[in-house]
Amino acid sequence: MKKLKDSIPVIEEKEKIDAELQAMAEKRKVITKDMPGLIELAKKLQEEIDATRDQKKDLHENLENLDKQLDKTSDKRKTIQGEIDSLKEQRQALEDKYYGQMIDYTKYQYLVNDIKWMKEMQAKLQEKKDAKDRYAQERKERDEKRKREIEERKQQELERKQREEERRLKEQQRKAEREANLRQTEVDQCQKHVEALNDHSVGTNPMFESIELCEFLLRYCQKQLNVPQTTEKTAVNEEKGQKQSSELEKALAQGKI
Repeated sequence: MKKLKDSIPVIEEKEKIDAELQAMAEKRKVITKDMPGLIELAKKLQEEIDATRDQKKDLHENLENLDKQLDKTSDKRKTIQGEIDSLKEQRQALEDKYYGQMIDYTKYQYLVNDIKWMKEMQAKLQEKKDAKDRYAQERKERDEKRKREIEERKQQELERKQREEERRLKEQQRKAEREANLRQTEVDQCQKHVEALNDHSVGTNPMFESIELCEFLLRYCQKQLNVPQTTEKTAVNEEKGQKQSSELEKALAQGKI
């Protein structure tokens, strides 16, 4: 009995469920009246869904391919970016090296220019010093040359004076000797002339040729004039000889000869 009592609520609950199922079956009947159209519609929708699913699948595959390509591109990009970073580092290193070498080169050029300027200035200073030394040496040589020339001129003047003095003395001596010789010669000649004048022979007379020429001219003139010869010739010659002898004696006495 107790089991029956206990099963009553279950039966009641079963009845309620059956009632609900009955209501639902009725609803189902009402609903299933349009079921063929819905099925067709469902098929179409299913086909569209399948097509959409296929498109979605294709799209998904495309998306996966795109993702793969994007991954490859990203990997490639990472690789390229790594290369770019490496090249940037190399460029930075090269720029640092370039600018460092440029700085070193600029310093070297400054140093070379400074050394060149120093050498030029040293050369100029050395040139000025050499010119100064050369000028001093030339001036010294000129002074020494001038002194030598003065000494030489003095020596030459002294030698010239000595030569002139010697020449004057020699000239005086020669003049004295020449005057003495000339005086002696003139005395000898005068003596000869006096002796010749005192000698009345015509051949020894120093004027023999002149007397002979005069006699010849006289004879020629007398012949032309038809004048006879006279003995005046002898008298004239004797008078001339005496006159010359007296003049020579006076000159010797006065010291003119």
